Amino acid sequence: MMARPLKQRAAMTSDLILAVDGGGSGCRARLVNGTGVLAEVTGGPANLMAGDGRAPFEAVLAVARDALATAGKAPAALADCRAVLGLAGATPDARSRFFAFAPPFAETCIVSDGYAALLGAFGGEDGGIVIQGTGAAAAVLVEGRLTEIGGWGFALDDFGSGADIGRRALRAALRAHDEPGAPPPFAAAVLKAAGASPQTVMDWAQGAAPRDFAQLAPRVFDAAEHGTPEAEAILARAAEETARLVRLCAAHGAERVAVLGSVGRRIAPMLHADTAALLVEPAGDAMNGAVIALRQGLGHCA
Repeated sequence: MMARPLKQRAAMTSDLILAVDGGGSGCRARLVNGTGVLAEVTGGPANLMAGDGRAPFEAVLAVARDALATAGKAPAALADCRAVLGLAGATPDARSRFFAFAPPFAETCIVSDGYAALLGAFGGEDGGIVIQGTGAAAAVLVEGRLTEIGGWGFALDDFGSGADIGRRALRAALRAHDEPGAPPPFAAAVLKAAGASPQTVMDWAQGAAPRDFAQLAPRVFDAAEHGTPEAEAILARAAEETARLVRLCAAHGAERVAVLGSVGRRIAPMLHADTAALLVEPAGDAMNGAVIALRQGLGHCA
């Protein structure tokens, strides 16, 4: 968890703004100008901490080119874009690696995906968010002060995330395999979804990224909807983590909290009434928030 006052930079003007929301499973880009939205596209994973940083850099370039093409603009228009990137894994070292690849934009600004989502959820006003997608984190903005909660990565944290749900499902499947007799259908289905068997799952896990574990999460939700006890227990544990993050947002001063992300939106209805009473619907998304960050002069820019 980190709390810090936000730094601002001098305002600039430019017609084209490329807003990107990127995480471990994919990214979205929105191209806007003074008249409105010109294009919106999706692309591959863009977590800044992936490898040496080349893959997320290429993912951002790919969605940027796709957005320009969708809007009917030439590739050379990259140089006219002010790009603001709300990306997972936006640590100082990861940002430096990204900038070292020399982004071809007129200006490039990076904020965390959580901060972009927070700004978008409340239009830059005070509030808190819990994000559960491939990973999990929370953030609070109160009187201009940003507090980031969790988000320490898959090896150390991400409890309640899609990756965590998938990992717990695999663990449950392997524990079931250790029992005498045939494993239950849920265990077999999870292993099949991973494309692994009890004999090969260790090799699979060694090479798997968080997004690979997260791809198993929909199987868990489906099984829970059909009353599978193992799946229900996994989601109950995820809901406990969601509630914990919501409570932490409140403890840091948030009077309203939005639960976001592909997993978070499915977990939120499972929360107890006392926690759910704090929840509100977001006013906008992370790409809205990225544009707000750019226009307010926030972020790390080059």
